[in-house]
Amino acid sequence: MAAPSLSQPDQIALPCAPDHVYKVQEVASEWKLSIDTVQRLFAAEPDVFVIQSGRKRTLRIPQQVKERVWRRMTNKHVM
Repeated sequence: MAAPSLSQPDQIALPCAPDHVYKVQEVASEWKLSIDTVQRLFAAEPDVFVIQSGRKRTLRIPQQVKERVWRRMTNKHVM
């Protein structure tokens, strides 16, 4: 049996890219929360991209993480 060839595109496993990556300001505006509140909500979340430059911290929030936090915040059984 022959090994799969790389010339066959259906045989190549590509990494799954997130649908969209949000800035803190985008989430804050959509959810009508302050930027500080959104930063606190997402700072310790797994899979959030944190870029630290001195004292400045920039967060990038993948769509699936945003949806997970929203579900957790709106699910009354979790609290």
